[in-house]
Amino acid sequence: MRISHLIFFFLLIPYSNYSQNLTKSEKFKISFESPEILESYETESELVLGYDNDNYAVDIEITSIKNASLKPTTDLKFEANQLAKGLGLTNIVNISKAPFIETSYSVKASLIEYNDKIPVYVLYVINNALSIAYEITVYCYNLNTEAGLKIAHSFKLLQ
Repeated sequence: MRISHLIFFFLLIPYSNYSQNLTKSEKFKISFESPEILESYETESELVLGYDNDNYAVDIEITSIKNASLKPTTDLKFEANQLAKGLGLTNIVNISKAPFIETSYSVKASLIEYNDKIPVYVLYVINNALSIAYEITVYCYNLNTEAGLKIAHSFKLLQ
C-alpha cells in the first residue's frame, strides 16, 4: 500500500509544474491562464486591466471599434505589429492567431531594459459581440518564452 502511494506521488510531481491559474474579466468578457498566480493591480484607466508578479505581467487595454463586425480588409497581423512598434518594442516576429480566438493575431518582441532583452508577446484581438478590441501584452520578466507563449495562446473570449 505504501509503495503504491509513493509511486502515485512521484508520478504527480512532473504534472504539478503544469498547473494553470485562470484569470477572468467578466466585465470585458476575456480570460487567460498563467503558470503562476498573477495579482490584479490598479491602472490609470478603467479600460486597462493589469495583472503581474515578479515573473510575468499581463496588460489588457480595451478600445472601441467603429463597427460591430470585423471588416474583411482588417489586417490583424498589421495591427499587432503596429501595436508592438508603438510600445517601442524591438525584434518583432510574427507568431499566429490565438488558438481560441479567430479574430486575433500575436507577435513576439523584445523590451530592452537595463541591457536585458525581456520577451514580450503582443496580441491584437477583436470582440465583435462587444464592439471592442483588446490590445494585450504579456511580459516575461523571468525570460521564460515557452510559458509566455502559453499565456498568450490561452486567451479566450467569454460568452
